[in-house]
Amino acid sequence: MKPEIIFCCIAIPAVLIFFAYLIIRESKYEKQKREQAAAEIDNAVEEAAEAEPVAIGARVLRKELYGRHTVRFGVTFLTDEGEEKDYTVSEKLYNALAVDQTGMLVTINGYFLDFGDGEDVPDEEMAEESKEMLEEENVEDDLFANEEG
Repeated sequence: MKPEIIFCCIAIPAVLIFFAYLIIRESKYEKQKREQAAAEIDNAVEEAAEAEPVAIGARVLRKELYGRHTVRFGVTFLTDEGEEKDYTVSEKLYNALAVDQTGMLVTINGYFLDFGDGEDVPDEEMAEESKEMLEEENVEDDLFANEEG
């Protein structure tokens, strides 16, 4: 047998096996990343369930739309202590807010819950909506990381 044929009979399967290994390794890595992100979300939700909401006086400083694949509704609040806080909010709340509007900013473990007169207590539906928005942000951040990397 010619050496070229022997080389091809060995090299082609070796290259195919190598590429299969890379694909399997990458999919395992992506699965680990997804599982880790899901665990982090679950931990954040558990912490939020145990924590007490914090209400602080604030006013709407600015509103921004941003995002590549999906539109996100961003609002920056200026607290009574002079701190700027940025949050992603629902489209409904984004449309209801006006720049310079004042009210009570309600957060839990640093996550946005509500803004308004401070009398509304966050309910289960609002907590679930906040969880869904957080999950969407993490998925989109992962997409951006894959595009950039």
